[in-house]
Amino acid sequence: MATAKTTTQSKTAQPRPQLWTPDQVTGYLVPAQTAFKTVTANDPSPLIWESELDFARSIIMNDKSERLRKATPDSLAACMRDLAHVGLTLNPVKHFCTIIGRWNDDLKVYEASITFMYRGLVYLATQAGVHDIQADVVYKADSFDIERRSDGDFFTHKINVTVPRDGQENFFLGSYVGARMPKTGERKVEWVPAEDIYRMRDQSDSYKDSQGKVRENSPWVKWFDEQAKKSGLKRAAKRWEEEVDEGSRWQRLHTAIDLDHKSEGGRTIEGTATEVPVEKLSVEQIAAIEAKAGELGQGDVNKYLRKICGAYGTETLADLPAKHYQEVLERIKASKAEVDRRRTAGK
Repeated sequence: MATAKTTTQSKTAQPRPQLWTPDQVTGYLVPAQTAFKTVTANDPSPLIWESELDFARSIIMNDKSERLRKATPDSLAACMRDLAHVGLTLNPVKHFCTIIGRWNDDLKVYEASITFMYRGLVYLATQAGVHDIQADVVYKADSFDIERRSDGDFFTHKINVTVPRDGQENFFLGSYVGARMPKTGERKVEWVPAEDIYRMRDQSDSYKDSQGKVRENSPWVKWFDEQAKKSGLKRAAKRWEEEVDEGSRWQRLHTAIDLDHKSEGGRTIEGTATEVPVEKLSVEQIAAIEAKAGELGQGDVNKYLRKICGAYGTETLADLPAKHYQEVLERIKASKAEVDRRRTAGK
């Protein structure tokens, strides 16, 4: 009987999924080094590869869910490349961004992605010229009003600190973001009602698993107010577009918002699903493109690469379909030939 029991257990026991070792994690992150350094080379305050590598390795190895230690190598390296394009550090003291793991139900694999904190998005918005940013959440016991006038938006928010925010009688009403525009100094205020916030939360992979069970360690559970403010900030950014110069710093904010949507499971700020992604450029292909672009000697490599991306209707190389890889290299080759021709003619 004992033997039969042992046999049955051996048949039903599931093998423990392989977890990446520290050396393996390092090996999976290092392929992004060339792309990382190429992108940050012209930044006046560049990220330091060695420091961000240490931060990333620590985040991955200390992930209690262990999803990051099962994530695909390509997705781990992509996080470092995305980090460079956005220009935010993984330093946990800053609370700008971090790396999370999520299950890709289509590919049946764990993938790593960058997710951004409220402070990180505020920092990027400030760098883009938006200033005096104020954001908060509103509960039933608070007093809150918005007034829209021809000279801008105005709001008053009196927080009732004497009533506990228990979610029952003093329940969540929504979040708001107020900010002054760089060109006119006009204040704009964006209000996001609770139903919109809850819809985004409920459709986030970070909040519920594939069976619909709430994840106890989800940021929506642990830091709901911060998540609500971040969601409000992402929506407010849409109203800022006409007031902000379309420069590289503004592009970084939009790149961060796009990456944050993906980390939430491909959901937009309205809570709708994005399209099923096609095969994108690999880390190695992106590194090759960025290296070739750097050989042009045109100064702002990021600006040149944004023009290439714009030709294909994307904002970053990370979103560019892999089928255009050779075509992009040909574009760069043609640009280099033109640069060399002009230099020769100028002599």
